[in-house]
Amino acid sequence: MYRLLLGLAIWAMIGLITDINRISKRSSGVDMTIRTVEVSRELQPYLMEFDRVMNDAGIDVKYGSLVVIKFVPLRTGLLGVAWGMNHDVTIIHINPVLWATMSHQDKRMVMFHELAHDVFNLKHWSTLLMNPVKPQLLDKSFVDNAIKLLIKHIKDVR
Repeated sequence: MYRLLLGLAIWAMIGLITDINRISKRSSGVDMTIRTVEVSRELQPYLMEFDRVMNDAGIDVKYGSLVVIKFVPLRTGLLGVAWGMNHDVTIIHINPVLWATMSHQDKRMVMFHELAHDVFNLKHWSTLLMNPVKPQLLDKSFVDNAIKLLIKHIKDVR
């Protein structure tokens, strides 16, 4: 049983590394020579979900020449900051203290929100997911609906 669990854990890590490498290859356009990808391990599944959902919707995701998504202490009450908006890079800092207190659905909402800022240059209030104030109670259906509205918004604007 131990070997089976260890084997599954290794295969899961290989899959995650492969996904991060795939994003790394797409993070740079032809004319961008700098390519750096640094994503905190705990944030990687949320980045992978964002990437998969957007690609499944037929939306081309361009992360830019630099992708840094990590935990950084932020001022009180601030969940995350997207520093790369309008700069062709993806630099997102997530508050580690608040992250530790959030549900899985809260985390999905925050990561999709911050990634939408940096990847699609979306401003606050442009769609439900871009509301700067996180709703108190989030369930899976609410977040899934917010993501569907985000996809519709991106497609309508293009």
